[in-house]
Amino acid sequence: MVLAAWFTLADAGTFTMKWDPSAGATSYDIEQSADGLTGWTLNKSVPTTACAGTPVVCSTSVTGPASGVMHFRAAAVNTVGKAIRYSEGIWHCQSCAPPAQPAGLGVQ
Repeated sequence: MVLAAWFTLADAGTFTMKWDPSAGATSYDIEQSADGLTGWTLNKSVPTTACAGTPVVCSTSVTGPASGVMHFRAAAVNTVGKAIRYSEGIWHCQSCAPPAQPAGLGVQ
């Protein structure tokens, strides 16, 4: 499983996360983990109204821990669930699938 494409490292303080919108997403969960592998927890939920501009880009302000380094990722969410990783299963019902994973994730 390759997580590097879906998360970014950040030092302490506040920064802006940006990513490309996902088709079918109704919101995005910004999650954080100390090691980038386990223990992902919700930092905040971001509505799709955070996606704007031409081309459309999603963004939100995120505050990291008081000290140290933290891993952050964005997960697309809709009424069916969160975007899945291929290693976690395959959806057989095309109309029941969660949204595509966010792309173009970066820090400004």
